[in-house]
Amino acid sequence: MEKKDILILGAGISGLSAAFTLSQIAPNCSITILEASQRAGGWIHSSSFDDFFFELGPRVFKASKSRALLELIDELGLQDQIATASGAKDRHILLEGKLHKLPQSMLSFLFSSFTRPLILPMLSEWRKKPLAIADETIEEFIVRRLGTEVFERLFDPLTQGIYAADPKELSIRSCFPILKKWEDAYGSITAGFWNEVIKKKKEPNSQMPGSSLFTLQGGVEMLVHTLCEKSNAKIAYGQKALSLERIKDVWCVRTENKEWSADSVFIALPPKEAGRILQRIDPSSSEDLLSIPSCSVTSVLLGFSKEVLSYKGFGYLVPMKENLNILGAVFDSEAFAQQNKEKQTRITLMLKGSGYTQEEINHNVTLALQEHLGIQQKPDFLQVQVSEDSIPKFLTFHNDKIAFLDRKISKSLPNCYLLGNYLNGVSVSDCIKRSKEQVLRWALS
Repeated sequence: MEKKDILILGAGISGLSAAFTLSQIAPNCSITILEASQRAGGWIHSSSFDDFFFELGPRVFKASKSRALLELIDELGLQDQIATASGAKDRHILLEGKLHKLPQSMLSFLFSSFTRPLILPMLSEWRKKPLAIADETIEEFIVRRLGTEVFERLFDPLTQGIYAADPKELSIRSCFPILKKWEDAYGSITAGFWNEVIKKKKEPNSQMPGSSLFTLQGGVEMLVHTLCEKSNAKIAYGQKALSLERIKDVWCVRTENKEWSADSVFIALPPKEAGRILQRIDPSSSEDLLSIPSCSVTSVLLGFSKEVLSYKGFGYLVPMKENLNILGAVFDSEAFAQQNKEKQTRITLMLKGSGYTQEEINHNVTLALQEHLGIQQKPDFLQVQVSEDSIPKFLTFHNDKIAFLDRKISKSLPNCYLLGNYLNGVSVSDCIKRSKEQVLRWALS
């Protein structure tokens, strides 16, 4: 392939995986990543504090929804670093101030006080006629198909646990596309679910079932370090893109102290940053990007030098009707016990938004530990991590908006490609998939 100069703006997982794919299919290209901060990885950050290991960003992945990530792990030779979450089977939901374990079998589902009220709506769902609605909110779809109680007890906390946002705003087609596909294809969620069950039974067993949760033994940031090592890209740190111009078929990026040029540019920045640098050369696309909302999350890392947690499993989630700032908590030491240096308890408490005072942090920690988990001891370690605007909000018709945006960018800005978690999915695997697809588009252009 003809030698080309390529600029990638942003050294998060999207930019790094794009650089790795470019290195594989176009080894003669000169690839430079401009990163505003002093480290690569973006939201992915693994760290140890006082012998307590914590993930400050994404920590766990579901095998059935992580095909692109698993393929990349395989390509990087990190298969032996995969650690499955053997202790993450149990999940809990907070209801009226008490934790309820989600049933793991049909029999326990029938006899659980938490799920018993949901049985009739689920059994009768197949009788409801499907509606030809292109998109609607998660609340509208679930209430229409399964009723209010199923929405409030299951889908409300699940949505907040994944997207940290109000399910009354978010798109069913963007956030839970499989449910909408089942209704469209089979006429009901129930019929679609059982068809999937039958299909999976006919498939050969894999080493990792689709329901498995996994991480990397040495921390998710190992993925970042390996991508940096095995890519041909050079990373220029402390280089925040201030402007982007196209001069005589060449892309020019200006930072505070330097100007960079390339034949092609991949923008792997948050939507507001991407919108800002496109404001002058493509006002319409810039406006679309700037209009994509996002959520902030405050994580409180809690470490205990001994085992103090009586609950087993992955963690718990909190429905909106509980009127708390707590989204839920992850029992890190239970889910991935192999990452413990010794007998200890590690919990990550997730709070909605940001801007909490120390007094508010202490109140929420006390509430979660004492009232929800029955832990009276004070943590030996506590640190607050704020992730500002880290999770995009996929409002209704988000997919259509992004498809239209891609078409506009392709026509008005040749050899310019958008990457990131705000486009086709928020997960690490979604970002990797998008990056690979855009690099292949570049290769065919």
